[in-house]
Amino acid sequence: MSPALPGAAGYSRSQLSEQELLMSTSEWVTKMLALIKTGNIPAAVAQIKATTSSKDLRQLHAVLDKAKALPRLVAVEVAIGDQLQALASPRLSRSP
Repeated sequence: MSPALPGAAGYSRSQLSEQELLMSTSEWVTKMLALIKTGNIPAAVAQIKATTSSKDLRQLHAVLDKAKALPRLVAVEVAIGDQLQALASPRLSRSP
């Protein structure tokens, strides 16, 4: 039997690793996972298109990839890819 981890009472190893993964993600990623879990995909896609953080998008993609949920969420995967590409593109400068 493995020694108990502090603060891990009542959690199996798989639940603990999922909990640790969620603890390392941003608040935005956690909210996006809740939207996706409830099935509100159009709202999730809209939020993805509005985000300005490529770090959050990469974290969301990694969590969904680890959960093997991306094949079922084609619209979310496309939105993440499009937004990452848009954030990587140089911005046109506008005069004040």
